[in-house]
Amino acid sequence: MRAPDWQAPLLRAMAQGAPPDRFATFATVDAQGWPQARTVVVRTFTGGARPRLCFTVDLRSAKVAELVAEPRAAVCWYLAGERLQFRLGVRAAISANKTERSARWAALSPTMRAGFAAGRPGEGLDTFPAEPADLLDESTESMPEHFGVVSLDV
Repeated sequence: MRAPDWQAPLLRAMAQGAPPDRFATFATVDAQGWPQARTVVVRTFTGGARPRLCFTVDLRSAKVAELVAEPRAAVCWYLAGERLQFRLGVRAAISANKTERSARWAALSPTMRAGFAAGRPGEGLDTFPAEPADLLDESTESMPEHFGVVSLDV
């Protein structure tokens, strides 16, 4: 099945793998009703009749609690090379599936895996470990419990 025309640039961007085109702004609403936006790295985009984006998350982050309370969110994805901006209303789900989490963990670079050895989100970069050797391999045994995957259905 052919992807709808609006999906083609996003599918191309993911296939080319250029880092800037994988960054998107993800917005939720906090407990006080204020919008909270942050940049996420889109790990996968599946097109078709039921498009879905996925990104990884530290389960201790505020965005997780925000998504549990209100799974409706928004993504703003800008592809600089194509000069295209996509604004997508999404419904989020946080995966507890160990198989999916393990596959995403194994696909991360050592540097990205090392980020999960840092302190809690919001504590600052000074908590980033100098040598997070225990998190540098892609085995499931090294995957921390706070590593998660968020799926966004468009």
